[in-house]
Amino acid sequence: MVKRNISPICRNCAGDCCKAINLMIKPAPKMKELLSVHYGWVIDEIEMVQVSLSHVCPHLDGKGKCTLWNEDPEKDMRPEYCQEYLCEKAQQPGLLIVEAEATN
Repeated sequence: MVKRNISPICRNCAGDCCKAINLMIKPAPKMKELLSVHYGWVIDEIEMVQVSLSHVCPHLDGKGKCTLWNEDPEKDMRPEYCQEYLCEKAQQPGLLIVEAEATN
């Protein structure tokens, strides 16, 4: 049985977690060097890096709601990954997430 994570916060969300694919990767030594030079990170402290790929799930409706989601587990048609996923906002209500994009 899939562990389903459902939070009351998800009911009012605009589907932010369905607009990107987030991957956690262990960076190679050259990537650690790049991150150190560009962002001032200490090489020895870099263990994992989150890479976010912009992608809008085709199952979102016009309001950002998943058309596969259903509160009834028997009717929830989402893939297991989606059923198990719970974003940082839902895990820690009140958490402010600031996202920045690098510019030249």
